[in-house]
Amino acid sequence: MKQIALLFPLTFLLLMGQSCQSGSESNSGEKEGLFAQKKTNEYTMIEQGPVYSFTVVPDKYDNCRAVFALSEDDLTSERFIFATDLRKSAVLAMDGRLIELELFTKRTVDLSAQFYKYEGKGYSVDLEIRKSEVIGNNLKKVRGQLKIFSESGFRDVFYIMGEIKC
Repeated sequence: MKQIALLFPLTFLLLMGQSCQSGSESNSGEKEGLFAQKKTNEYTMIEQGPVYSFTVVPDKYDNCRAVFALSEDDLTSERFIFATDLRKSAVLAMDGRLIELELFTKRTVDLSAQFYKYEGKGYSVDLEIRKSEVIGNNLKKVRGQLKIFSESGFRDVFYIMGEIKC
């Protein structure tokens, strides 16, 4: 009799916990709070080299965010080759993982030509923004060139397009 008396309240608590849990998950489709599911980065190799595209830009680039891709389709599909805050740091995917680079120098020739040099983790990256078009409030579409060098001798140049929102 004691076993039945203990089993009933335990079963009741389990059923109540299940009903509360399933209701909260069905509202949002994702868990919230401490157990929130973040988007995972997807990497795609570019031109059989060590450079990869990536899909998730670090949260720290939310205030001022510049993202660059190889094509308009890649930009729209959020397959980026480079992301930066244009002030302190940038990220680049090499060998299937994100590496962080620090801003080394910045030079502005005129409003349409800007040059940035980033360094870190054995890589040096030159970002040249050559063409800039204002699209909306704090949003620009840009075109330029990305040059990537490594201490081991790797070297590549990409013609890029991007969006800057600051």
